[in-house]
Amino acid sequence: MCKRMAQSWLSVGSTLLVLVVACEVDRPLLPRTPSLTDIRFEANELNALSVHLHFTVSDADSARVIIWSRGNSNLTTPFSHVGDGTTTLTVLGLLPETRYEFVIDAIGSGGAVASPVMIYEVGSLPETLRQVRIETMGQSLGGLSLLSLFIDPIAYALVFDDNGRIRWYREFSGTDGSAETKQHENGNITVFLGSTPGFFPLRGRFVEVAPDGELIRTIEAPEPLYTDNHELLLTFDGGRSPTAHFFSYDFRQTDLTAIGGAADVQLAGHQILRVLESNETELVFNGWDHFGPEEAIELPQTAWQLSNIDFDHPNSLAFDLDGHYIASWRHLAEVTKIHYETGEIIWRLGGVNNEFTFVADPLGGFSAQHAATILDNGNLLLYDNGNRHDPPESRAVEYHLDVENKVATLVWEYRHDPPIFTGTRGSVQRLRDGSTLVGFAAAGVIAYVAPDGTVLGEGRLQLGESAGAFYRVTRIASLYEFARP
Repeated sequence: MCKRMAQSWLSVGSTLLVLVVACEVDRPLLPRTPSLTDIRFEANELNALSVHLHFTVSDADSARVIIWSRGNSNLTTPFSHVGDGTTTLTVLGLLPETRYEFVIDAIGSGGAVASPVMIYEVGSLPETLRQVRIETMGQSLGGLSLLSLFIDPIAYALVFDDNGRIRWYREFSGTDGSAETKQHENGNITVFLGSTPGFFPLRGRFVEVAPDGELIRTIEAPEPLYTDNHELLLTFDGGRSPTAHFFSYDFRQTDLTAIGGAADVQLAGHQILRVLESNETELVFNGWDHFGPEEAIELPQTAWQLSNIDFDHPNSLAFDLDGHYIASWRHLAEVTKIHYETGEIIWRLGGVNNEFTFVADPLGGFSAQHAATILDNGNLLLYDNGNRHDPPESRAVEYHLDVENKVATLVWEYRHDPPIFTGTRGSVQRLRDGSTLVGFAAAGVIAYVAPDGTVLGEGRLQLGESAGAFYRVTRIASLYEFARP
């Protein structure tokens, strides 16, 4: 392209001459090939199965790390945006005491470049975790499994691979217990830290950590409320911080003589809270206003003599397809749909105030349930602990809900062979391919089940030679970022 063009028109006799002068042509800059220099490793002090790669990069838009070792599948980090200068990529999911080879790939408009092959020796797991595994008996669990574990005096969030080996962990000292953990849409992982079962006057909190283990924030109920240990949801609507949804509880001195209890019981009841990006807390729903102790059909009569007990005991919170809440109340044997804005009850399934008729269910409904969620097809999936079944038996169940006619039709169930009964804990998760992950948590058993009920894989949590127990297990698709598993 000419920056300047001067034209002169000269007439010589009958001839017209056009003179073009001073035409300067722009020369396009050719893209430069990316370069990688000053590469060094740094062990991740928060996770021995991870390593930071620091390097200087120029003329590149993105970079990733390719990792391999003898006898194991190759690993690849996602491509990450990079600019000129020093940058860091963190590699996750390594095996302990394993020799790996690394290559950094960088891509820019001028092409791609690969670093020289580098060697890194992974260190050992913390001593407490060296005997922790999921015994799969040769059966694959089909992917990465996330759960929390408390091995006194340390709490852990753990991810196991499909062969039951630990591939990621984050330890939390200075606590006396752990419970619910999950991966969220931002790729971060949360875990509840504390020993409350949801009805003791004990403080607990949720912590959020990035994939590299870095602490992001702490989430807890404002005093005088206590933070419940069972569920945390994070929703994202464009702000820097997500909205947190979880249960809290408080205490009221209650006379329970009318139902066979003591005259002065410190009784706990629960709320649903929302903590906004502004840190403002909204009280969405208060169980004291909607439920009563006489509805707690899952509690034995002797429970009312205890100084600390709760009558409702929520243990899962989810969203329906229309955005309203789905809450599971274990002691009420009830799943409730609650309006997102007003906190009003939309419908009640199970328990004393059940509005539905159960159809095609050989056990006539569920008991002391956990992990109630709404599937893409609108059906309700939950873990039925089965405390009041005769004989007691735990299972995973799916109901089609006709909310207009108030009919709950069982369309799928999984019952372990031989039967397993877990009076507490438990989880169920429907995966994208239609298979289901069932956690018989108090028994430490994880079942990976096909839509027709065929067992694709099964594992048992082992702490050395002893069987372990957990609260909930979920499948995740990646250690680096969230994807629907």
